Amino acid sequence: MISQIGASALPKDKLEEYNKITTEMAKIYSTAQVPAYKDRSKLYSLEPEITLALAESRDPGELEYYWTQWRNATGKQMRKLYARYVTLTNDAAKCVTYAVMNRNHLKRGTLHLQGERIRGRNGVQDGRLRV
Repeated sequence: MISQIGASALPKDKLEEYNKITTEMAKIYSTAQVPAYKDRSKLYSLEPEITLALAESRDPGELEYYWTQWRNATGKQMRKLYARYVTLTNDAAKCVTYAVMNRNHLKRGTLHLQGERIRGRNGVQDGRLRV
């Protein structure tokens, strides 16, 4: 249920903020570049160069370099955005949880009322079982 509803459970103002944050984080992530390990005059993007290097290289120094450089290029810019993203995601989960609980409560209430109507006709009345 939560995965189907997601952030759309948020109030309008928080949903707009959530969308703005996720768009900005995606932009940072997709446009960041780092100097190449072997030729620092070249800039590598995540796709395809860094992903390829991380997949194919067996040089621990190169792997650490790209990991560190990538985190430095993206993490510092996204730190505050990500913290707010987590808060909004948690808020969305709470909204969904409350909606599900309320829906289930209403279903139980409806079933209870239907049960009362049935018992009133064929159930227990005045302490006696009627059939």
